[in-house]
Amino acid sequence: MKKYFLLGFLFLGIAISCFFYGVFKGEVQAGIVLIFPFLVGSGFFSLLGTIFLILAIFSFVAGFMVATGVFETRGAGDEHRIYSQGHGKPDAGVDGIVLIGPFPVIFSTKKSHLVYLVIIAFALAVGVLGLFLFLVFFT
Repeated sequence: MKKYFLLGFLFLGIAISCFFYGVFKGEVQAGIVLIFPFLVGSGFFSLLGTIFLILAIFSFVAGFMVATGVFETRGAGDEHRIYSQGHGKPDAGVDGIVLIGPFPVIFSTKKSHLVYLVIIAFALAVGVLGLFLFLVFFT
């Protein structure tokens, strides 16, 4: 678990270093809109920083998945032993939709919720694209 988080911080540090070097070299432009920082660039260090930023995100996600036991497997006897102690079957789940621009990223721990999340994500994506087109053509 720790190695994924450390790897994520390493990748994040490399990405920030690449972006800073790109800003000082003139390849990357940085700014702030409201409270959200942004980077715009088309050079090599912009690309390298973006790749390491994506690797950092994947490393953090893998670390959280290992920490929460997503990859943990149990035998059939373990499940019977846990439920026979009077705890009952747990009914907890995690669902979510993250919009990155108009593209939805869906995650769910229950397959039964997945259909509803896809419908909601599609509606949100269409809404974001509709709002964008409205702002572009009618303002």
